Amino acid sequence: MRKMIVLLAAVMPTTLVVPSAAASPSTGRDAVAAPVGRLAYVTSSGELDLVTVDADGSVASSQSIGPVTTPAGGTATVYGPLASPGGGWLAWTEQDKVGSHFSSWIVMRPGGDGTPVKINTSKNDAAPVGFVGQRLVVSNLDGKAWVVATNGTHPVLRLVASSRDDSTFWGTDPAGIVYQRGFGLPGKPVRIDLLSLRGRSTPLHTFPGSMFKGRRAPLEQGWVDPDGRKVIFEQGDHTDFGGVGPISEAYSISGLHASKSVSLGHPGAASPIQRMEGLSFAADTPYAIWATTESQTPAGSVYVDDGHGWQLYASDSLVVAGSRSGAVITQPAKYVDAGLDFPAYNVQPTGDAVLHVDDTTPTVPIQATAMVWLD
Repeated sequence: MRKMIVLLAAVMPTTLVVPSAAASPSTGRDAVAAPVGRLAYVTSSGELDLVTVDADGSVASSQSIGPVTTPAGGTATVYGPLASPGGGWLAWTEQDKVGSHFSSWIVMRPGGDGTPVKINTSKNDAAPVGFVGQRLVVSNLDGKAWVVATNGTHPVLRLVASSRDDSTFWGTDPAGIVYQRGFGLPGKPVRIDLLSLRGRSTPLHTFPGSMFKGRRAPLEQGWVDPDGRKVIFEQGDHTDFGGVGPISEAYSISGLHASKSVSLGHPGAASPIQRMEGLSFAADTPYAIWATTESQTPAGSVYVDDGHGWQLYASDSLVVAGSRSGAVITQPAKYVDAGLDFPAYNVQPTGDAVLHVDDTTPTVPIQATAMVWLD
């Protein structure tokens, strides 16, 4: 398992560039108060709330939908919400803790607020990867992937991939699961394939071994555009955020067919070292969190790749969620020490979230450590 020392609570440090106008929230008074969409977000206390966000930043129909159970004498925390196209399903990981005992679940709710379906993952360590249509795909670190079939309240996991090559499942699109065949080794090529839910594997791209020679880092993370048009990878090394390997680099390939890779590079100068900490697509455009350390604690901001390189979008923000219609919401936040025996950090919101829609940037009265649009 690739060890990430910068931990995004509930998921997804540099000298900051002066924010652009888009990064400064407006009052939103000129925005038309029409619904932008439903948003699920994880609160600082680890709960999952669902709200409808209007274009002026106001929210309606706010309700708490997770965790679905809290053990007696214990706690329950929500991580990493994902939504199917159109918001037909919402899924997340839930961890129950009683004393030193942990139990893990994947929870699915139809429409976000319907009757929940729970999948115990304490034995197989599976976690949600994404949705192929309305079907949830889950995987673990042993190279296995399953598609979830629901029959009332009794979900069934159907195995679609079982690998001895330590494959990594990056994400899903309408056609299947984008995954890496085998673990990247120094000087060895890395092959990216698309796996259908029927088990057919189609090559998308092979990154040459020359990318990974010497101290060059492996592919650390990957994000798949819900429409399948792009897959973006980070080549980086999170094992020691303070200085192992070179600065992270971003690369894009097509998720629909075999294609060449496009180098997206990184924001700004090559020093200090930068790492990608998360990414979300809005109408096929990538919005990424890039973080650096110049002092003891990392700091990060949201950048957008507009086809002309990474541009600052929201300074001092560590959470971003884009919708397929193009709406973007960002969360001003900072990293705080997680209090573990190695450098690890949680996300702590520093103010209300900011909605970016129709050239306005009203604030939204929520504070989140993770967010996803349902529609």
